[in-house]
Amino acid sequence: MLPASSPLLAATHVAQTCDVRAKVDCGIVGIDQQQCTAKGCCWLPVPSGSADPWCFFKGDAPSTTCFGLLPASFDDPPFDEHAIGRMAKYFLANLDVNSTGAVIASPGAVPALPDDCPGGYRFHWMRDGALSIQALMDTSNITGYGMGAIRPVVERYVAWVRDVTAGSDEPKWNISAAAPYAFGWCRPQTDGPPLRALSLLAAMDRFATVDAWALARADLDWVADGDHSVTRSCDLWEEGTDEPNLLWNRVVMRAALLRGAAAAAARGDAAAQAKYERAAKNKVADPWADHVLPGGTLSECPAIGQSQACADQGKSLDGVVILALVHAGAAATAVADPASAAIARTVGAYNAAFCKAYPINREGQPGILYGRYLRDKYGGDGGNPWVLITAALANLLYRAATSAAARSPSAEAADAWRATFGASFGEATGSFPAAFVAAGDSVLRRLRSHVAPTDEDHLFEQIDKRKGSQYNAKDLTWSYAEMLGALAQRRVALAVI
Repeated sequence: MLPASSPLLAATHVAQTCDVRAKVDCGIVGIDQQQCTAKGCCWLPVPSGSADPWCFFKGDAPSTTCFGLLPASFDDPPFDEHAIGRMAKYFLANLDVNSTGAVIASPGAVPALPDDCPGGYRFHWMRDGALSIQALMDTSNITGYGMGAIRPVVERYVAWVRDVTAGSDEPKWNISAAAPYAFGWCRPQTDGPPLRALSLLAAMDRFATVDAWALARADLDWVADGDHSVTRSCDLWEEGTDEPNLLWNRVVMRAALLRGAAAAAARGDAAAQAKYERAAKNKVADPWADHVLPGGTLSECPAIGQSQACADQGKSLDGVVILALVHAGAAATAVADPASAAIARTVGAYNAAFCKAYPINREGQPGILYGRYLRDKYGGDGGNPWVLITAALANLLYRAATSAAARSPSAEAADAWRATFGASFGEATGSFPAAFVAAGDSVLRRLRSHVAPTDEDHLFEQIDKRKGSQYNAKDLTWSYAEMLGALAQRRVALAVI
């Protein structure tokens, strides 16, 4: 292991032609040369059976992915115990607002948000709230919060659901009025109810919380009984895609249904168990199977037949895929195993894409910063790296370490990871599990470098892609949830390698 003062690694130079090492898919299945070049991308047919895309991005594409890989993991976490304690305190302060059980998304200023969206992020989002309450329960191994401190927060969250939001799929709530957001917003958002069900099921398991099972069943029935699994939905970023088949939405639906089926089985409710298993199989199916692009990378938009809006916005390559892999739970399959070849190719493609997109990634530090998608405009043209997505990448790499410790990666997966991180990946550290931990530490060390001393360990939403300073939505609750989640997963990984 390395001391925390280990030197940073040098970034690689950047190519300016179509001759790039890691090709990032720029098209959709069926795109032709004219359509590809019209998008400003490169066209190069490859032999049958090759995983490389025919249509791929050019210009400023890195000759390597500029992921600075540390030679070994750190002795101590990239964020020390003092920093973790402060982040945990800031995180908890955003939960159970005024003892209502609501979760505020961020109390900070939101300069990236248009002026016609009053109130900033000072609302309860169904998605953010559910993920944050789940994170509160999942990170007690590093926050120091015992179950006695967590339980009242969770119980009041369940009461908020019961008394305020139950029976509604409204994504955004006014906390003081305990009412739906009164202005225009991107609706519907079909990931909210299944995520809320997952948080309620976790509360039920940890604390046998009164009402949690009945409330979770209502959300599970919302998925199982209706046509929401094929409804055209806003995506996780609350942007219209006119797409009924978004990977994130289907992954969390399947995870909730399978988790609900297991809960029903534990209660001897065979009818509910069968209903949720049937819906998972017939309505949601395998969410990963039709989201693998020709280059072998996973995509938020379906590989075939995606909506024009999904294609135009370039959301095939989207940081939400990393979040889906981390939060897949029961919906994970062999394809979504964190140490699999598909994940290696996905991480490789995303490394190349975000190295190209963000100048800050080419400044010679360990790790890399991920953002939303390449045509993002929130926070400036091309968008910025996001703290929560980058933290989720670290989490994914720690999960890969745990997976590789349980079962050695296949030859195909080993080759794919070496194509992503270099020919010596898994050898210099003595094993693949240790290499994955070093990769995760590289990412967290990168994030640590962008949390300035004057930030006092407060986390924002974004990191300026040129300046490297944090930006927008100070104390974003979800940023803390993902950061603490990554640090908790690091501890799990170190225990098994």
